[in-house]
Amino acid sequence: MLLKDWDGRDITVVLLDSEGIGDTSSEYGCDHQIFTLTVLLASLLIYNSRGVPEKKDKDQLEYPLELSQVGLE
Repeated sequence: MLLKDWDGRDITVVLLDSEGIGDTSSEYGCDHQIFTLTVLLASLLIYNSRGVPEKKDKDQLEYPLELSQVGLE
């Protein structure tokens, strides 16, 4: 999808939907690999969950958060 930023420059927006972490129909490792790849490719992550996020949801996001901080220190 082509859009313009605040300065009028063309930007490309790619919406990428992944199953995330905890999909009951796939392998445990596969979930984390797909989710991690999605996080690394994204400049913005929208985390969607059923109901109120719980501690386990926060715990599952710690690794991608660590990856996003590499090189910023």
